[in-house]
This record gives sequence, C-alpha cells and structure tokens, in this order.
Amino acid sequence: MRNIVIILLVFISFLGLKDVVEYDYRQYESPFIFLFALLLSLWKTLAIVGLWKLAGIPKRKGMRRMLRFAVGFLAGIYCLLCLVNWTSSVLYGFGITRRLITIFMQTTTTETIEYLPVLWSNIEIDPNVIILLLVLIGCFLAVNRLKHVAQPEEAATEPDTRYRGEKIRLLSVAALMTIVLGAWVTLTRPNGRINYLVAGRTTLAIADVIKFQQEAKQMYAEKKELQYKETIADADSIDNIVLMIGESIDTRHCSMYGYQLPTNKHTAAMKDSLLVFKDVISPYCGTNEVMTRMLTFMDDSPQTKAEAWASHPDIVSIMKAAGFSCYWLSNQQKLGNYMDCTTPIASNAQQEVWLTEYSSDNLIEQYDAELLPHLKKALADDSRKRFIVLHTMGAHPDFKCRYPRKQTKFTEKDYAWNNKIMGDKKAREVSAEYDNAVAYSDSVVAMAAKLALKSKGRTVLIYVSDHGQNVYDSEAGFGHHENHVNVPMLMFFNKQYSASNKAQLETLKSNLSKPITTANIIHSLLGLAGVSYKLYDERLDFSSGNYAPGVRYANEKPYM
Repeated sequence: MRNIVIILLVFISFLGLKDVVEYDYRQYESPFIFLFALLLSLWKTLAIVGLWKLAGIPKRKGMRRMLRFAVGFLAGIYCLLCLVNWTSSVLYGFGITRRLITIFMQTTTTETIEYLPVLWSNIEIDPNVIILLLVLIGCFLAVNRLKHVAQPEEAATEPDTRYRGEKIRLLSVAALMTIVLGAWVTLTRPNGRINYLVAGRTTLAIADVIKFQQEAKQMYAEKKELQYKETIADADSIDNIVLMIGESIDTRHCSMYGYQLPTNKHTAAMKDSLLVFKDVISPYCGTNEVMTRMLTFMDDSPQTKAEAWASHPDIVSIMKAAGFSCYWLSNQQKLGNYMDCTTPIASNAQQEVWLTEYSSDNLIEQYDAELLPHLKKALADDSRKRFIVLHTMGAHPDFKCRYPRKQTKFTEKDYAWNNKIMGDKKAREVSAEYDNAVAYSDSVVAMAAKLALKSKGRTVLIYVSDHGQNVYDSEAGFGHHENHVNVPMLMFFNKQYSASNKAQLETLKSNLSKPITTANIIHSLLGLAGVSYKLYDERLDFSSGNYAPGVRYANEKPYM
C-alpha cells in the first residue's frame, strides 16, 4: 500500500509540472528538463512521506492524529493543485496562472458543476503520461525487489543494514542529480523559476490577481465623461482606420531603417501602398508612459504625469462619438505587471478581444498572428465606419517566446559582421532571438495590412512601436534604455483611400522625413479620419499641410 501511495504521489507531482516542463522543453529542447522534473517530483513525494512519519513521533495519540490530519490535508491540497494544473494545461494550454485564477474568481459554483461533465469529455490522456506511470511502477517494483536481493528471505531475521545502505546510496545519488539539474535550470532560465513550485505559483497568482483587480477598480473609477463631445464632427473622408501598436521594436534592428539583416522583407514588399516615416520617437522608453500619451490628449512635456491620463479625452471615446464602430484587439494582458491606461480606455470600444486576458505569464504563448482572424471579422462587420486598435506583443522580452520556432530566420552565426558582439556567444544568441521576433512581427504587420487594404472603403493602417529596445547596441545587455526611443512608423493605404484623398496623401509624403513624436499621434489619427474636435491641433497633425513640429521630449528631456 505504501508503494502505491508513493507511486501516485510522484505521478501526480509530475502532472503538476507537466505544463512547465513542456514549455521549457519547447524553449530549450533539452531532455534534462524532464529528468529534473521527475527527480523534483520524487523529492516532493519524499518530503510528504517524511512529514507523515514525523507526525507519528509524538507519544500522545491525540497529537499524532492532529498532526497527521494536517499533513494529509496539506498533501490533499497539493495533489488537488497538481491535478487542476494538469487538467487546465490539457484543456486550455496553460496551467495554474493568473489567467486561470481569474477564471475561477469569475465562475459561480453552479456553472462549475454544470461544466464538469463537459470538461471531462474534452480531456484527452497523453500516451506519454501513461508510459510515465508504467515506468514509475516498474521503478518501484525494482526498488522493492532490491530489498530481497540485498537481504535474502532466509536472512530476514538479521539486521537490514545492507538494504538500508543501498537505499541511502540510491537516494544520495538522486539528491545530487536533483541539486545539479536544479542549479542548471535556475541558472539558465531567465524567469519563471517559481513555476516549478505549484503551491508557490498558485499563491503568487492569487495575490497578483487580487492586486490587479484592485488597480483596475481604481482606474475605472478615475474615468471621466468625454469632454467637449458637442464639438465632434465627421467630414466622412475615410471608412476604416487601423492603429497597430507594436512592442519594443527599435529602428536599429529594422532593415527598412538601414539594419544589416533583412528583418522587414514582408512590409518592404508592399512598397506601392506603403509610407515609411523616417524620424519618429516615442516620448518614453516604457510602455505605461507611452500609452498614456498615444491614446489621450496628454502631451509629452515633463509636467504631465502618467497618472493624469484619466483627465484627458481618449481616442477610442472620440472615434466612437464620431460614429465609428470601435474595436480593441489585443495580445497583451488586460491585467498584469505592465498594466496602464489601456484597460479602461479599451473598455470604451464596442468590441474587445484579449488573447491573453488577465495574464502576462510566460507560460502562455499566444503569437500575434492569432489576432488576424479577429481583425478579419471586425473588418467584415456591417458597420459603415470602423476604428480598430491592434495591440501586439511584438518583441517584448522574453524574445524567443514571441515567434514560432519554425519561423526562426537568424542564428548566432549570422552576426560575424557585428564587432560589438562577435566574441560573445550569449549576446549573439539574444540578438538572433530579438531579430527573429522583429522579423516575425514584420510578417504579422504585413498580413494585417493586406487584410485591411482588401476591405471595402477607404482604408489606412498605421503601425508604430510603443518604444525601442537596447539589444547590445548602446551598452552591454538588453532591455529598456533612455536612448532607445527611435521607433518605426509605417502607414499602409488602399486604392480607394489614395483616389479620394490625393491631397492628404501628398501632404503625408512631404512630411515623411520631418520629426515626429508618437505623443501627438492622436491629432494625426483625427486628421486622417476627418474628425474635428476642440482639442485637435493641425500643427501637431503630420497629415496636415500646416504640420509644424516643435520641441520633442523623450523621458522628460528635450530630444536632440
């Protein structure tokens, strides 16, 4: 009976790690990850068994019962979490994450009971799981047999020292292997190490969701009614505007802006319907501050703080008031570590789609191309005029999580030309991952543009990254950097737009090389849409013949 319990505990422990193991294996393609997870499952089981034995030491019967009940209860909770993690990963592709915790919080008991039969019918048992169970049974039978080999039955009355010695040596080897492999996993994984502790990741996920829900309530409470609504008027100069916001794409790694590797070949092939703005900066090097400027009438001057976004009108509310059907399609989290004004502003749209709702967990992989079916659906609705925002993950770290492995284009061998990183293998690997993310993002932008330009009516798609990214360019390492605010900005247009807006298109072409800050992009969106509004300023609109770029700010300093 004891062996059966141990086998089940190891098996269930491994199920609790299955999503993490599969994710890590996709990223690192090393069989040692599976071995480490199996050893970790064994040691978690031994910890439970050890606690059970310790609980039986007290001489008082009542104390023993109480302690063993506590150990059994905690072990039961642990097993339940492991099974929930496995079930969710099989059904949805992710285990215990912020996303799953939020789903639980939003689901009633009645809904859960009604849905259980459906869940069970959808679970497909992985053959590898059955194989693992059989292997575990075989291992424990072999270990159990070791006792009879080391201590024959005819000598059973003698002390069991030989068997105990063999068992200690076996466990010592397993412990050493666990420590070595654990150190390897810890040192080679840039993040997510807590994911190997089911109880730990559950606790953190619950705490994060509660925190993010409180932040969301505060943000929604700060929203105000649209100011100067009565001044809005539509000149009916366009039918569809798509604003596509990228993430962490830097012009230093865009071939369209002179980079050595071909990271923009998909969009470059659309040159007949493409405008490339040459000198564009973001007002900050962080997403939160940038989004507050891009989506509202805040400016980029130092005296305006990110927290003041709620007192400024936002683009979605204005476009909706002007008669556009508004869509918010996002591959970023609705709540998460990088939460900003986008969540409450997006709620002003008639339709919202969040692919990674309530989560920024690295264990959930949703590639940006998965937004395209939602874009196609939005463009095919019955609305006469549409304003669509696509918010992508672009090249957000971890870079290798942003593109499918089969679409890898660059490897460390492609950087012999780069003297800065030629002697650093790690730097070349990270650079390749980043450039692959940029190239994949470029392909998604091109596919989105083709979908948009095929739609009926006058259509433009504007693509711009929120901010840049240092990847062994300005200094060693990678991440946000105050000097990395140069971002790509592209505009795609169809024949219907170019035929009916010839003057505006010529003005846009004449402004391609002029300095632009994305802090003022809201003015240009209204200019392209033909929407007038009290706070609109044609001097800040790069589609206007009166465009007069003034001082641009980056990270609250004048940009030179």
